[in-house]
Amino acid sequence: MDDLATIIALYSSINLILVVTKLILCSRLSGSSNGAAAIKKTENGDFPEKN
Repeated sequence: MDDLATIIALYSSINLILVVTKLILCSRLSGSSNGAAAIKKTENGDFPEKN
């Protein structure tokens, strides 16, 4: 059971790091500090670097 808890904790922390990295990258691409808006633009197929 301890091994399973360790695996879940590792997976959660890696997932969190990926989300934060995506926020940082998207906010840099759009040139704004609002990462959430950048991610919404990217999900809609409107890439910030093409604007």
